[in-house]
Amino acid sequence: LLLAGSGDNEVLAFLQRHGVVFAKRDFAFGGKGVKRLSVGDFSGEEALVRYLREEKYDLIEELIDQHPAL
Repeated sequence: LLLAGSGDNEVLAFLQRHGVVFAKRDFAFGGKGVKRLSVGDFSGEEALVRYLREEKYDLIEELIDQHPAL
């Protein structure tokens, strides 16, 4: 989900669906500037949205569970 083009309600809905996300900045590469964030680490979804905006993250992606053999 691109944060710049998304309103807070869209971001909140995404966080409610997924709970854990990876936040990325558009200038980051090779895993640098990527942060794993959980709604449970904040006082709520609204606090996480505020954090994402204040820290200038550009994108959030859902966590993808990999096969246990990987």
